[in-house]
Amino acid sequence: MFRVNSKEALVLWIMSAIMLTTVFMPFGLPANSGPTIIGSLWLLMSIAFFLRTPLGPMVLGYQCFLFIVLTSVLLGMVKVLFSVDVDLNLYLYNLVFRGVPKILFLILIYFLVSQLDYNSVIRVSYRYSLMLIFTIGLALVLYEIFPIYRFVWYNDRFAALHFELVNFSFTSFTAGIILIYSHFRSNLTILVSVILLSMGIWVASKSNYVPIFIASMLFSTFLLRVPGQLRSTIYLGYFAVLIIILLILPSLLELIEKVLFLFPRSSATLSDDNPIYIRLFRHIFAIQYFFDNIFSLPDGFFNGGVFADLNSIDSWSGGSGLSKLFMDFGILVIPFLILLVRTFLKILKTLDPKNRKDQMYFILVNLCFAYGYLQAGFFNFTSVTLFLLSLRYWKII
Repeated sequence: MFRVNSKEALVLWIMSAIMLTTVFMPFGLPANSGPTIIGSLWLLMSIAFFLRTPLGPMVLGYQCFLFIVLTSVLLGMVKVLFSVDVDLNLYLYNLVFRGVPKILFLILIYFLVSQLDYNSVIRVSYRYSLMLIFTIGLALVLYEIFPIYRFVWYNDRFAALHFELVNFSFTSFTAGIILIYSHFRSNLTILVSVILLSMGIWVASKSNYVPIFIASMLFSTFLLRVPGQLRSTIYLGYFAVLIIILLILPSLLELIEKVLFLFPRSSATLSDDNPIYIRLFRHIFAIQYFFDNIFSLPDGFFNGGVFADLNSIDSWSGGSGLSKLFMDFGILVIPFLILLVRTFLKILKTLDPKNRKDQMYFILVNLCFAYGYLQAGFFNFTSVTLFLLSLRYWKII
């Protein structure tokens, strides 16, 4: 069944999930059914693959990460057993249908990526960018046949088959960076290409995440030009500031309101119907929930907020991006953040700032963090896989 490049095919398969989110809409299925169907089939194929292939070793850092995830689940189960205020059916549903498949993904994708050699990592990364181009073309063709609302277009905004504009922006930036750094060597050519890429994504998607992704790329480029020791200090400060921003977000709303003009789809104020405020409120809710329950047992992976009333925020999860992990992990989020930041600092010490491929993967890992920091699903199939591919490129895993 599995022949040459089977590992590469499986890695690309799961990376395609974000690009094919709405592909099953013409069959009457929900707009966001793509990742569920593609991910479920991927799990079955990956398990079948590893029934014939040894898993291989796992680095200590990733073992610690999985230990944190599994510990949160176990402590969450203990918490639920001694609680009378929780909907047990909801808890078990989240655990069985959301938590367990994601944990299996995190384990299997590690072993797949960690078995790729240097050439395979480069090849998979490049084919990921070609896959995006193909799905954009496919989306335009399918829309002519099936002009369904939110299938390809969301009002006047283009999302291809991603469903969410932020997802289209993320894959476009990451795939675009791979193409640019794979084909160009001149600093001027790269700069002009990135500017054109950013303008194209801004116009096509009008996603409010576009300025954030641009800021992430600018910061990455700036950091690569900073002297060695100072570079690590600035990078550590960068993560510290981002975490502090989440923790004190309510007190920053007035400041955020002053920079709303930077975002393509935002009103002049942070009113209740402002799309930026809707996103920010979920983060505020999540962090407040974390502080209210900081001395309690964690709710568990994918079950953060199961003890809260989520009706006011129109979300099953209660949080979004990194703030959701504060709800899931509780106090265990502290060792997780330490582990995460240490991994990024290790990347910084490993890379050669003058090497084009190193520059490319450094920009990619920072885009992955920017995406996971704010967007629902910190452990998104595609962003996690891209991150692990980058770690494999530097032989960190």
